[in-house]
Amino acid sequence: MLFQRECLLNNSMHNAAVANFLASESLRGLIREKEELTSQWDQLLAERDQTVGRLSELEAKVAEVVVLEACLQQSEQEVKTLSQEIAPLMVQFEEAKAKWVEVHSVVLAASNHKAASAKRLTNLEAALNSKIEELAVAG
Repeated sequence: MLFQRECLLNNSMHNAAVANFLASESLRGLIREKEELTSQWDQLLAERDQTVGRLSELEAKVAEVVVLEACLQQSEQEVKTLSQEIAPLMVQFEEAKAKWVEVHSVVLAASNHKAASAKRLTNLEAALNSKIEELAVAG
């Protein structure tokens, strides 16, 4: 009976040792798992902080885009207004250009007429001088 008790006691101690070993292995596994989860958590927090920072940058860019869009709309309205204002000016320009062409043609014609008249006058003077010389020789 003593032998049985010793066997039971040895068996119990062995079982307790095995249980302690398994518990410590399990505990080590849980500690490793906690460390991995803590590391992942820290990484996620860092990513979140980066994302929040990037979000702030994007919000600033959106605000800038809104301002630029408002400027663009204002510029488009100014272009439309100026286009409406330029239409009558273009008509006046075309009319002035046509008038200039007309006046230029008249000036060219007058200039050509003046040159022809000057040549004719020079020819008449030469003919008159020639007649005067003939009369002076004959006379």
